[in-house]
Amino acid sequence: MLRKTEKITGELASWKWVLLSVLLSLLLISVSVQYFRTRTIVNELRGSKMGMDRSLVVWAEARKILDWPLDKPMIVEVSTVNNLQTHQPFFKAAINGDWLIFNSDQVALYRPSEHKIINVGSWYVDNAILPKDNSVSVEIRNGSEKTGRAGDLATLWQADSRLRIVGINNAATTTYQNSLVIKNNKSDISFLDEYWQRAVTTTMPAMESSSTADILIILGNDYVKK
Repeated sequence: MLRKTEKITGELASWKWVLLSVLLSLLLISVSVQYFRTRTIVNELRGSKMGMDRSLVVWAEARKILDWPLDKPMIVEVSTVNNLQTHQPFFKAAINGDWLIFNSDQVALYRPSEHKIINVGSWYVDNAILPKDNSVSVEIRNGSEKTGRAGDLATLWQADSRLRIVGINNAATTTYQNSLVIKNNKSDISFLDEYWQRAVTTTMPAMESSSTADILIILGNDYVKK
């Protein structure tokens, strides 16, 4: 009888260890799954944030090197370097993936991959990139909810000698649904059809300040980066 009791007690003890091992395994699996889910969510959020406004991250890095005001300037990524290098010596050492940082009449070329400034200067410091006398002056204002759109368009148009970018600014509001082309004089701007087809008006929106440029471009939420 004693041996039978000892046998039962031993079997119960053995089952306790088995049950404890199973519970510990389930706990470890649960913790691992939760950790994986948490890491996945964090990574997705991080990727989403970077995609939403990579320029904020770039400026946070570049401002540690540039002795410029702390306010976020206009920032745009370089993606057509071959075309830019053909027309502008400023981009001689540039590569795709560099970023242009505009501040007043200055511009800096920053390389995130190396955390360094490649070039700093003015858009028109070299005769090779001075506008021709018959060029059309253009001011570009961003009236969309997406940051950096005016800089995007300026980079696209800068290589065209028929255009002279004289201003990159924010519009009075970010609620423009449609982009506007406002013509201030009799300059021939028919060549703009090569870039996009937009109705031209001579009427300035009431909320906007006047512009001395030949044409004022106000980018709306319909504008898609080329």
